[in-house]
Amino acid sequence: MALAAVAILAGACNKNGDPGGSTADPANTVEAWIPIGGWINFNNRSLMLTDQKLFKAAAINQLEFTKGISVKGLGNIKKVPASGYAWWTEAVPGCGYVVHLTNDSFYGLTESWARVYVVEFTYNEAHGITGVNIKYELNWWPN
Repeated sequence: MALAAVAILAGACNKNGDPGGSTADPANTVEAWIPIGGWINFNNRSLMLTDQKLFKAAAINQLEFTKGISVKGLGNIKKVPASGYAWWTEAVPGCGYVVHLTNDSFYGLTESWARVYVVEFTYNEAHGITGVNIKYELNWWPN
């Protein structure tokens, strides 16, 4: 049973992403580093990176995530899926995610969207993962 759990967490993102070339990052792209066990402010919500390399919200029912898809940069995440959201997802370099922010009272909205791209993991001298570099865009409204 333990081997099955490891195999699930060691998987890569879905390869059904954008097969085209890289699109430039949006003008309001934010670059951030999240340490293992740390978090960043996401419209008054905490986007966390667990020690299992999972993205999740600090409080339940605030953030929902799509499974990662292989894309060539943040600008290649172009649409909001109608379904397939979970309360956590594996962070994988080279993958893009859509994040649903429910009850986004920060802007007085009932919901808003963000897109996140995982650039790379960071490592210590012993080759242990210390965190993840990401790019993201909050309050994203795709055309």
